Amino acid sequence: MNVYERLKERLRTVSRDAFAKALGYGSVRRAGKTLDAFVSSESLEAWLEDSYYDFNHTSKTFFLEACTFCGFDCRECDTEFQEALRRIERLHAAAVPWIFVETGFRRKSEPIHALALLEQTRRIALDKKEIVDLSPDRALEKVSEIVRSHYVEKEGRLPVWGEIAFYVYHHTDGRTFRFSPDGTVTETDGLAQETPPARLLLGNKSLITEVPQ
Repeated sequence: MNVYERLKERLRTVSRDAFAKALGYGSVRRAGKTLDAFVSSESLEAWLEDSYYDFNHTSKTFFLEACTFCGFDCRECDTEFQEALRRIERLHAAAVPWIFVETGFRRKSEPIHALALLEQTRRIALDKKEIVDLSPDRALEKVSEIVRSHYVEKEGRLPVWGEIAFYVYHHTDGRTFRFSPDGTVTETDGLAQETPPARLLLGNKSLITEVPQ
């Protein structure tokens, strides 16, 4: 169990009066509100990203002061704190990873608004938080699994768009990788070109998000 999880467990049992006094709060209620927010947060990264501020502490100072109050090793706390900050920086710097499903579609008489509404069916959104910590090789392995599963699930075909020819994976560092339906990488770094998206415009603004969020 890491420092963050151990700290949450400890804070659930502390005296709120003593805690508020030690951390410089004039109000036990305010201290308790911040404490409750901290123990209900899903991760240290999520807590720090929220930029919490209660007029006594920021999310950063609260974590470090709470560690001191609970008698945790300062070096261990600071190490985990710095690691969380570095991961947040990596997440902010990374591009959103996603997969384009290429069918080689060429429009004939299909209504453009219908195609625009169906555009997202050939775009597979990936969770950046699940990809950014993986090595490039492991990320490609994960994408390979997703590609194979998608191809089987869709039985090799997307409604309207047609037979699936290949997949283009957009990595967090901006590189692209082309995958065959069996999950094999066949091309990399910009060689894999996909069909332009179908767009529905209002003025100059697209009503369809082109990159999955």
